[in-house]
This record gives sequence, C-alpha cells and structure tokens, in this order.
Amino acid sequence: MDGGALLFCALLLLVHCGREATAITIFSNSSSNFLVGRNISLIISYNVKTDAFISWYKDEVLIVAWQNYTATPLENYKGRLDIIGNGSLVITNITQSDSGNYKVSVEALGETRGSLTFPVKVY
Repeated sequence: MDGGALLFCALLLLVHCGREATAITIFSNSSSNFLVGRNISLIISYNVKTDAFISWYKDEVLIVAWQNYTATPLENYKGRLDIIGNGSLVITNITQSDSGNYKVSVEALGETRGSLTFPVKVY
C-alpha cells in the first residue's frame, strides 16, 4: 500500500472511531391492560437526527417493521395492525391471544439503538 492510500485509510479509521454515537431513548405512558374487542395503542416518543427504522416484536417475534412511513406487518396482523405518528403501534379488535410482551426497537444512522418493552394483558 502506498503512503497516500495508507494515510487515507488512517483518516477513515479516525473519522469512524472518533464519532460518538448518540443513544436513542424511547418514552411512553401507554397502559398495559386492555379489554377484548378494543384496540391496543402503544404510543412512543423518541428523538433522532436521521430517519428512524422501527421494529415491533411480540414475545421476541418480529410483527412489523416500519421505515419511511411504510409498514410491513406479519401476515396474521394484516388488516388489524397500523403504525401511526412516529412509529407508535395500534392493533385493532384484540383478543386474549394478543396478550404478551411487546418490544419496540428504534434505530437511526449514527445512533445507538434504543428499545422499550410493554407487557400487555388482554382481559
């Protein structure tokens, strides 16, 4: 490797390692208890500098991914699941089988991923 290429690689390494990632913090005041036939609304709030990529999981299984205002839900949630606002989750016409631990994960370029878990009980 010639001197110019070596210097370029060293500068790239410095730029990459010198950038400190900002941690993403997610906030919510959503309820954990819901009634059969109603809607689950898990409202989140976060602050990122670039477009966010949102993933929602139920009991560790990905149920929907959301980026650029486009949601891709798991097949058995199609027609019942919606992503609103900045990535908040709404599931309509819930049943007891919708009970479980829901986790949201927020990722953005140059920032450390943030996540938050919602224990949901349907009565």
